[in-house]
Amino acid sequence: MDPPQQPATPSKQLSTLDLGVTPTKRPRDTTVDSSSPASVFDDCPSSETFSIFGGSPPPRSTPSPLLQRQKSVTGRSLTAPPGKRAKRAGSSKKSKSLPFLPNELWDMIVDFLVDEKPREHVDIFHDNGHEEPQFQQTLSNMRLVCHAWNRAIAPHVFKRLSAIIGRTFNPLDVVFEASQTQWAPSVREFRLGVVGPWHPVKEYERYITNLVNGGLAVLLTRFPNLRTLQLQSPTVIAPYTPECQITGALLAGLTNSLVHSLRFVPLSNLRCLHLTLPVTAEFARFFKSDSFAIHFGELMSDLEELHLVINDDSGKDSFRDLYHPRSIVKARYPQQDYCVYFTNFIHYAKNVKILSIDTRAPLDVSNLDASSMTKLKSFRLARVEIRWETLRDIFQACKDTITRLEFEVVRLKSGTWADVFSLETTSLRNLEFFHCARGTYASKGESATFLGFTFIPGTAADLETLNREDWLKLSHIKWRVSRNRRAKNLEECVHTKYH
Repeated sequence: MDPPQQPATPSKQLSTLDLGVTPTKRPRDTTVDSSSPASVFDDCPSSETFSIFGGSPPPRSTPSPLLQRQKSVTGRSLTAPPGKRAKRAGSSKKSKSLPFLPNELWDMIVDFLVDEKPREHVDIFHDNGHEEPQFQQTLSNMRLVCHAWNRAIAPHVFKRLSAIIGRTFNPLDVVFEASQTQWAPSVREFRLGVVGPWHPVKEYERYITNLVNGGLAVLLTRFPNLRTLQLQSPTVIAPYTPECQITGALLAGLTNSLVHSLRFVPLSNLRCLHLTLPVTAEFARFFKSDSFAIHFGELMSDLEELHLVINDDSGKDSFRDLYHPRSIVKARYPQQDYCVYFTNFIHYAKNVKILSIDTRAPLDVSNLDASSMTKLKSFRLARVEIRWETLRDIFQACKDTITRLEFEVVRLKSGTWADVFSLETTSLRNLEFFHCARGTYASKGESATFLGFTFIPGTAADLETLNREDWLKLSHIKWRVSRNRRAKNLEECVHTKYH
């Protein structure tokens, strides 16, 4: 009986095989040293290949004995699974033939992710949601997806810039750095001013000083495509101490920085202007003439949106309340005495389409001129006093274009709300949105006898009136607006939902 044969050692198995072959392809995880004269993994011609064990290499078309034996034993190739080479070859051909997505398609995808659907009941306000830190962080993260997204997201990151003191430290320095980048032409909205109450610190005074010394003018020259400009003054609410109020000199400097910049820096694309000032007397600074400056009427004629806010909520003009005193600026410049500058400022906006007037304290705006509102599409009044005759003239001027109408705590000095809501008189055929909250009457007007009240304090009723005709006309205008929306296949509005 023959003894069992011992298995050959690996060295003997290698000696019986013909390993005189040079690999013709380099493994994917192998690096190449360009300084060496030759490499065993280079795709050299057959005349330059050599064997590490000696002997002449076989032709490239014939596989080595090691590959032939491995294929005969396992039935598959050593280097790749069956069909893998064919798949790789096919995929490589397909990858070369697939076109890249065009830049326009990437822009559409990014715009769909970034731009939010406007909410109809607040779309006449300046939307500051894009200025929130969470939204800016989302934009920064989206820039890290790929090069195409970085190119498409960058204009959205610089689309809205804010240099508001009270929110960040040295906001002007950050905006100056952004204005020196290649994305400065992408800026469409720019906001400056003071958020919240005034603080008597050097940082606040230095901020206004930099604006007055030409900082705002330099920034506007670097934003040629600017469409929206917003100036916000500090809020003045129940100022019991003079230290927490902005002085008249600093307020004048803040307003003059904007006035001079608009007069000497041509902004041909400016279409929207937001102004939040404490008193109406500040609007008189826009009417100062200068032979070298841009005419005020030419500047205002290009505006399509005008949002004006009087944010001084201190004591009334007529008397001084011990528990609710007037501010320093308001005591010197009463609101009603300088209201003519406020209304004349609106009169110069001949092509305005969206007009919003909001006052923190009651202000009589009955001298509004309706001749400049022939193209008005959206009209909003909040916490003002007005005569019915003024509203009638405005409605008659924009009866073919007006689509939105909103009243919030509006006090009528003459006429009734039934006259305001009478569509037979106003002929507002295209009205698609209507909202009225706490419409009432002035306590010293001709219609003071209809002054009503609400039984539940703190609630926002549609009307506070004792005239029953007001409620009937209110229901009629809601029904009319709902019918117009259904005719245009629009969703039911929450404010004009008619049951």
